[in-house]
Amino acid sequence: MRINGVESTDLFQGSASRPLQVVRVTVESTETSETGAQATLRIAGTGIGTPVPFGITATAPGESRTYEVAVAIAGAPGTVRPATVIAETAAGRVEFAARLTVAEPGWTMWMVSHFHYDPVWWNTQGQFTEARLVLPDEDGELPDTRTAFELVRLHLEKARRDPDYKFVLAEIDYLKPHFDAFPADRAELRGLIRDGRVELVGGSYNEPNTNLTNARSRGNASKCGFR
Repeated sequence: MRINGVESTDLFQGSASRPLQVVRVTVESTETSETGAQATLRIAGTGIGTPVPFGITATAPGESRTYEVAVAIAGAPGTVRPATVIAETAAGRVEFAARLTVAEPGWTMWMVSHFHYDPVWWNTQGQFTEARLVLPDEDGELPDTRTAFELVRLHLEKARRDPDYKFVLAEIDYLKPHFDAFPADRAELRGLIRDGRVELVGGSYNEPNTNLTNARSRGNASKCGFR
């Protein structure tokens, strides 16, 4: 068994009072006899410790796998600390010298369901509401293509099934035609907006970027900033 790589991340596990930084460790089995063997991963160093050794099962020879090990690490964000990554089995242990960058805890990333269309930029508004765009299903498959109207409908259906589901509608160029073509959906959409489960981002056809003060900003620039 050998350790092929170690990567610091900005991710954390644990609790707010004791955040544990996630370190990705890539391990590869080198012997046939290791296949299926139980092993543990831990990371040690000055100001670094693994509260709970991370258990793994060795793979077949030549097959590598990356694991996320939760580590307690002291120091100001951005500090680089030397560390030793240790993989142990009943047959022995291997070590790997690494350098870990201390990350800053307390940040939360929210992934919001959304889709983007470019009316006029690539096609006409009418064609975008009717032409199909290849997008994956919930399971990641690509069985079908979707129109703008279909995508709005799929968001609504998901919201009906899951009371915790929230989504963003970012462009009036498909929402206004949807309102016109499907007036029965208006009350439901207004209710979701009122309940904070749908957010309308922007509010104009040319989709200006609210993060930029330049009046000429337009189109795809709107997708490049954080809100």
